[in-house]
Amino acid sequence: MSEQELLLIEDNPGDARLLHEMLRDLGNGYHIVWVQTLAEARKEIATKLFHLILCDLGLQDSQGFDTASAVIAAASDMPVIILTGQDDKQIALEAIKTGVQDYLVKNTVTPELIGRSMRYAIERKRVEKELRSRENLLKKVFEILPIGLWIADKNGTLLKANAAGVKIWGAEPLVGQQNYGVFKARRLPSKENIAPDDWALTHSINKGLTIEGEELEIDAFDGRKKTILNYTAPVLNDNGQVEAAIVVNVDITDRKQAEEELAKLSRAVEQSPVSVVITDIEGKIEYVNPKFIQITGYALEEVKGQTPRILKSGETPLDEYRKLWETITSGLGWRGEFHNRRKDGSLFWERASISPVRNTMGTITHFLAVKEDITVEKSLEMQLLQAQKLESVGRLAGGVAHDFNNMLGIILGYAEMSLDQVEPTEPLHANLQEIRKAANRSADLTRQLLAFARKQTVTPKVLDLNETLEGMLKMLRRLIGEDIDLAWLPGKNLWQVKLDPSQIDQILANLCVNARDAVTDNGKVTIETDTLSFDENYCADHVEFVPGDYVMLAVSDNGCGMDKKILDNIFEPFFTTKDIGQGSGLGLATVYGIVKQNNGFINVYSEPGRGTTFKIYLPRHMKTEGREQTTVSAGMAATGHETILLVEDEKAILTMTSMMLELLGYTVLTASAPSQAIRISRSYSGRIDLLMTDVVMPEMNGRDLAEKLLHLFPNLKCLYMSGYTANAIAHHGVLDKGVHFIHKPFTKQSLSTKLREVLDDSKMSAQG
Repeated sequence: MSEQELLLIEDNPGDARLLHEMLRDLGNGYHIVWVQTLAEARKEIATKLFHLILCDLGLQDSQGFDTASAVIAAASDMPVIILTGQDDKQIALEAIKTGVQDYLVKNTVTPELIGRSMRYAIERKRVEKELRSRENLLKKVFEILPIGLWIADKNGTLLKANAAGVKIWGAEPLVGQQNYGVFKARRLPSKENIAPDDWALTHSINKGLTIEGEELEIDAFDGRKKTILNYTAPVLNDNGQVEAAIVVNVDITDRKQAEEELAKLSRAVEQSPVSVVITDIEGKIEYVNPKFIQITGYALEEVKGQTPRILKSGETPLDEYRKLWETITSGLGWRGEFHNRRKDGSLFWERASISPVRNTMGTITHFLAVKEDITVEKSLEMQLLQAQKLESVGRLAGGVAHDFNNMLGIILGYAEMSLDQVEPTEPLHANLQEIRKAANRSADLTRQLLAFARKQTVTPKVLDLNETLEGMLKMLRRLIGEDIDLAWLPGKNLWQVKLDPSQIDQILANLCVNARDAVTDNGKVTIETDTLSFDENYCADHVEFVPGDYVMLAVSDNGCGMDKKILDNIFEPFFTTKDIGQGSGLGLATVYGIVKQNNGFINVYSEPGRGTTFKIYLPRHMKTEGREQTTVSAGMAATGHETILLVEDEKAILTMTSMMLELLGYTVLTASAPSQAIRISRSYSGRIDLLMTDVVMPEMNGRDLAEKLLHLFPNLKCLYMSGYTANAIAHHGVLDKGVHFIHKPFTKQSLSTKLREVLDDSKMSAQG
């Protein structure tokens, strides 16, 4: 065993010799360095590491506890034993408090006592150093941990927090806090506020409970809301009693936000109205959403690991697939159409957009395909093209057959006249017979051509328009897309009409496709029906209108609308505002032709940014004595004597409507603007019974005008009018419960009926 270095600080040589002898008797191989002053001791301690220091308190240059303190300060890592002649317990206790390992009185020291004391001092110092090292390690871990740590005593007082804990709550002064009411938090997912006596820390201290993974939403003291995971655990003494508690906080705010964003994205993909397919860089399918499964009939398990070739029908040219693959592998996006095959063998059309997906390094890792089922759209396009092609062929065939029949008539006529002039026995008679037979056979062919032409004409049927449209709603919703709201507002007690049901399909398909293309984002398309009557006075001012009863079919959207220049041309064949290849320009021309063919008429109301309304009027179909006929009727107009304030910004409509009202017996005050209407109402000395106002006007809408006039005439009643459908102007408040509304155009009869309905309703005012 190597010698242990021992420093003896003693100014009495006799005591030093005695100590040397005791240590020699112990036989432990100590090497003793003897100094007599504090200054000499400091020099030795500064240059050498001693296993033990024996120190007298009374030195030439230092006395008492000053000596002990100075030695301990110089040799903080070395055990120190005080060896003094003073036998004083108080002095001994104070010496121990200064950090010495033991206190021995010289006249009581024996070799055994000093040997035992030295071994104890050395071991105790070793343990102290080890504990201090561990404490420093734990302190370092406590400080650098990225999770919040809080320590509380057995009374619940917060003793200490690490930097992460302070950062989470944003308040270091909370150390020493015992009033938990200053902390504001809610348990998730219930968002129930936590009472001061209901904190997990309180339960750990009072009940010894360990609580793990409690999710909280906290109001940090820096004003921010955060989401944390809270853990609390009691610290027990040897008797199993709580002497402290530990709180662990993990800030998961960013993680929760990321999870919510990911969940939102996942829900959007899962609920998407279009197919979503994700493949690896080799084109093998890793994910498909429910819409893909619905459209194709394949489950995820069936297509996972396969390539989209599983849908190939052979209808799409192979060159198109080659171009697709070259495009996306080069890092570009591709758009196009596929004619694919479902699991059940049926064919369907898809419009696809396929893009590469890159990682943070810019490397392509996946391909994303977003695909829309356009089978219905394609079918309608092909049907329309086919119908238009057949219509053209039919017209051509009919025209050729008509002209050819004229020529055949000449041939047959001359042939028969010649037969009357030739004797049957003459050879020429037989020749003329053959000419007549050939002409008759040719006539049969022309009749077949005319029959083909007649197949392109309509086959009218008596219809309830509401029932017909309800049967089409599902198809129309697919046609316009699930992201567009389709509203159906059927009129009550609808009259019957007579026309070919396929023409209703064509009308609705064309108008709904136009409406779909006009709206953006989550737009709205409205289909509604109603009954209207037009009298001769109204039709005199509207050249295309014919007096009678009509069923109205309206299709509205809240899209971009059209200006007057476009409106003047929309029914012209081949006129379109769409990009090249996006539309034929025949849709509205087809609608116009169908309406005219069925003795109806069509009006369009539109303004840029305000949407569009197409109103189609089809004649009412009636039965008379077993004989079907389409007729018109107009009942007696109801008259009145009240005073009406009429507000309309279109001068021609203002003049015409004023004349109608006067013919019905009403006193009429006219205004071409809301501001003028307000001035008139203030200066008019008599009673104004009803406000009849347009809804969409430059200065303010009709509802706002009515509300202003109510201050002057609390009992004022109101009738709103507009060329837009009721739904198209709902944002103006017109459709509130009980509000009266009349569509433009209206007849004197329909106006008179509506006026009496409003004026005779004692409970109704302009407020509705």
